[in-house]
Amino acid sequence: MKKQSLTSTRKWYESSKNIPLIIYFSRVLSNPKERDGLAFLQALIVELGITFTSLPESLNQARAVLKAKAFINVRDYLTLRSQGLEALRSCMFPSKSALVRDVRRRRVKKTAIKNHGLQVLLVSCY
Repeated sequence: MKKQSLTSTRKWYESSKNIPLIIYFSRVLSNPKERDGLAFLQALIVELGITFTSLPESLNQARAVLKAKAFINVRDYLTLRSQGLEALRSCMFPSKSALVRDVRRRRVKKTAIKNHGLQVLLVSCY
């Protein structure tokens, strides 16, 4: 996959200035088969409200940020995405252990998660 620099990523975001941010992210996040991996992860970082000094410049950096800070049940993510950013951000868990406890009670099939391209949000429960 082609690596994008932070400058080209900023241009990529700026090219959509006229589209409201949530609609733009929805377009990027809604097509799991036709998206750039880095752009998708960066949109996910912004959508979940994860604090950062700058957007990650590589897939590995973006995955690391999401694994370290994005503690959200995929079931909640898929149901609350249509309700807006505040609903998504309010259902995030404070820690990985809290997320694991919730996932043990309310699982989503791994195939469903992969069909939506949300493998980065998977967490090991054991």
